[in-house]
Amino acid sequence: MPAAAIKKKKSPELKVVFDTNVLWTGSASDLLKQEVIDVIRANSEHSDLTISWYLPDIVRHERQFQMLAQSLELLPSIRKLERLLGHNLNITKQIIENRVKDAVENQVQDLGINIISLDTARVNWNDVMLSAAYRRPPFSQGEKEKGFRDALLAEDFLQLVADSPVTPKVCRIGLVTNDGLLSETIKQRTQSHSNVRILSSLEELKSLINTLAAEVSEEFVAKIQAKAQAYFFEVDQKESIYYKEDIRRIVQEKFKKQLRAVPEGAHVRENGTWYITPPRFLKKQGQRVSWASRISVSSKAFRYEPSNPPTSSFPSTSPVMSALMADYASVQNNLLFPLATLPSTPLTSFPSTGASLLATTPSDQPSILPAISEKTVVKTGKSLLDVIWSVTVTATGKLSAPKIDSVEFLETSWD
Repeated sequence: MPAAAIKKKKSPELKVVFDTNVLWTGSASDLLKQEVIDVIRANSEHSDLTISWYLPDIVRHERQFQMLAQSLELLPSIRKLERLLGHNLNITKQIIENRVKDAVENQVQDLGINIISLDTARVNWNDVMLSAAYRRPPFSQGEKEKGFRDALLAEDFLQLVADSPVTPKVCRIGLVTNDGLLSETIKQRTQSHSNVRILSSLEELKSLINTLAAEVSEEFVAKIQAKAQAYFFEVDQKESIYYKEDIRRIVQEKFKKQLRAVPEGAHVRENGTWYITPPRFLKKQGQRVSWASRISVSSKAFRYEPSNPPTSSFPSTSPVMSALMADYASVQNNLLFPLATLPSTPLTSFPSTGASLLATTPSDQPSILPAISEKTVVKTGKSLLDVIWSVTVTATGKLSAPKIDSVEFLETSWD
C-alpha cells in the first residue's frame, strides 16, 4: 500500500477545564498552584492522547483579581521600606495592576492554556435570571443571591461541550471543580452527553489521564478501584496493606522532620487526623496494576504565650524565652497523635497530651520568667503524601501479590 494512502490514526482528545477553587495558590505571583502546573507539564505530550487545557474567562479574571488584591496588600510595606531607605521606589497601584496582568498573560502562554470567551448571544439569560431568583443551582440557597460567577462558568463550559465532538472515543471534556452546586448544574445539563466528566479533585483528573493514556477502559478501572481501596485500607481490617506493611510507622520514621515542621511565627505543631483518599490509577503492565493512595495529615500550628506579664527584663521575644519555647516545642513534637482514617470516618483518635511549662526559682527570689501555659493557634494546614503500590489483577478480578513501591512526601500547606 502506498505510503500516501496510510492515514495516521488521530489520537483521542481530552479537554480539561479548571474552576477557580482548584487553582487557588495563596500567592500574589502565581496564576496556578504548583500541583496544577506539574500536572499540565507532565501530561502535555502523550503519544496516544492529546490534552488541551482551558480556563473560562471568568476564572482567569477572578484569579487576576485575587492576585491583584494580594499584591496591593504589600504596598504599605513598600512605603515603610521607602521611608527606611530614604528613596522613592516609584511602585504605584497602576504599576502593580499592569504587572499582575502581564504575569497572568505570560503564564497562560507559557503553559499553553486556552481561554474560553463566553459568547453572550448563546446564553439563555432569562433562564439565568430565574435560576438566580429561585436560588436554583449554581445559585446557593439563602436570603442573598450568590452564584453569578459560577453561572457564567457553567455557560462557558457548556459552550465548549456544544462545540466539541460528542463521541467519547474521540473527545472527552472534564471540569475540575469541588463546588457541589456547580457540579450539580453541569450534571443536570449534560445528562445526554456520555463524554463529559465532573472531577472533584486533581487526583481524579490524574487518574482519568492515566486511564486514557494506558489504553485501558474507564469501566475496567472503576470496576477494580473499589476493590483496590479496601485492599489498601479498610477500618479494622488488619489484613489490608496499610496495617500489614505498617504504613503509619514508615511515614512517621521516614518523614519525621517534615511532619514536625512549623510555619513562621509558630513554636509547635500538633498533627491531627490522617485521611486516606481512594487510590488513583497509575498504570497497567500486563496483569500488574499500579496505584497511588494519598494520605493527608491535618495539622495545627501553635504559639505559646506567657499567661502573665514578665516581671523582669526578659520579654517573651528574648533569646532566653525563644530557647525555652524551642525546648517546649521539642517535648510537644515527641507526643503521639491520632491514627489514620478514611474521610469523615475516624479510625482511632487520641487527644494530644500537653503540660504547661513553668519557670521555677527559689521561693525567696522573684520569678524572672513568666509562666507559659496559653496556647494560640497560628495556622491550620495539612501534609500530603503518596503511597505508590501495585497489585496483580487476575482475569476474574481478584487482587493478589501486593507490593509497596515507594512512599513519597509531597508538601505541607498552611492556611
